[in-house]
Amino acid sequence: MKIVSGRVPVDCSQPQAYLIDWLKSMVAKQKVSFIGDPICQKCLLRKK
Repeated sequence: MKIVSGRVPVDCSQPQAYLIDWLKSMVAKQKVSFIGDPICQKCLLRKK
């Protein structure tokens, strides 16, 4: 999950400090498109 999302497993500066809790909330809110690392997404878009 760390590699795909670009987030560290535990980040106390975030409202949801644990990566797994953040991931579950994003899936529950149907915001799966926001899970991927924005840097990787930009790289993929440039290759198209």
